[in-house]
Amino acid sequence: MDARAQGRGIESGLDGPLAEFSALREEILARIQTQHQILSLQLTVTAAIFGDTLTSQK
Repeated sequence: MDARAQGRGIESGLDGPLAEFSALREEILARIQTQHQILSLQLTVTAAIFGDTLTSQK
């Protein structure tokens, strides 16, 4: 068996784990993006409420 055949064997043996890693990485990145959006929304709402409270006081 030559080196190219051995290389293909190793490559095909890693296809499954690499695909799983890629899928998990995409899931983690999506969760991070969702958390960032929720934090931004929370900060915006808090600032709006705080600003409204300051302006409505007599």
